[in-house]
Order: sequence, then C-alpha cells, then structure tokens
Amino acid sequence: MDAALFGAALSLAPRVGRVRYRELLDRLGDHESAFREAAGNAERDELIAGGRALVARASAVGAQVLAYGSRSYPARLRELADPPQLLFACGRLEWLDERPVVAIVGTRAATAYGERVTREIAGQLARAGALVLSGMARGIDAAAHRGALGAGGRTGAVLGTGIDIAYPAAHRALHAELATRGLLLSEQPP
Repeated sequence: MDAALFGAALSLAPRVGRVRYRELLDRLGDHESAFREAAGNAERDELIAGGRALVARASAVGAQVLAYGSRSYPARLRELADPPQLLFACGRLEWLDERPVVAIVGTRAATAYGERVTREIAGQLARAGALVLSGMARGIDAAAHRGALGAGGRTGAVLGTGIDIAYPAAHRALHAELATRGLLLSEQPP
C-alpha cells in the first residue's frame, strides 16, 4: 500500500486534523506507521476502505491524490505554515517546483478593461516562463488563465470545489483545458 492510500485513510481518521497528521508523519516517518498509530484496530479496515474509495474517486476523474509528506507532494507547498493533508491534482504538477509562480486574483465583476489588461499581463508573465496561478472564477481569474494559455504559457487553478467540478459552470471548457494543458489543484475531494 502506498502513501496516497494511507494518507487518505489517515485523513479520515477521527481526532486527526492537520496538526496531528503532520506531527505523526514527522515523528514516525511514513504514512503507514502514522495511520497504524492513529487508527484503532476496530476502525482500521473501515478507514482503509474509505481511503481506497477516495483514491478510486480521484483516479476515476483523472486526478492524483497527494498526501502531505509523500515524495509526490509539491516541495513549495510543504513550506506552508499549514499545508493541506491531501491535495487532488490533475495535470502538470511538476510546474509548481520547476518554475517561478505568480498568483493573479481579482474581482469577479471585472470591467472589460480590467480583463484585457489581466490577459496581457498574464500572457507576458507566461512568455517569461512563469506559471500563472489563479482560481478559475469569473472575471480576473479567468482572464489570467486565458492570457497565459493564449500566450502558449503555463497556468493552473487552485479550486475551491472538488477537482471534478467546473465552477462556474460557464467555465467547463476552461476547466477541461486546464486539466489537459495546465494544472488543477484542490483540497476538496472529488
């Protein structure tokens, strides 16, 4: 069994929040040991089944499950004061560690001028080699993604929904394009 499975099962364990999750991993060194210490004998099978289901749901939508502390977890995100226990990712995850990263966020009620300028700036950043991150919301976020994509550059979205949900629904095509040509990240399970 692997870090994704044990990480997913550990994330479902009662009394294991982000702080305890990290403490267990730091002290014990691997997800299986952390899981075995945190989960009582009576609940282990149920938690493993839940972890398997979570990994299967992610796989069914083309996503990877990244458990904090695993080799696949992005190095830059490990540096956060409160990194997520689990991340769900589609696309070019390696971009987070290889490239300069610039986040562009703004109003959903953007003016045409604001969207145009955002597309131009995002395109320039993408041509300069930056990964442009935003949230795929209406307005400035979508303009940032479209500007980077239009320039043939790199862009990714950090979603507030499950990785399988295009929100807003009007951004289904953008969501699909980011899943195949870019990067989608979410803390929410599919």
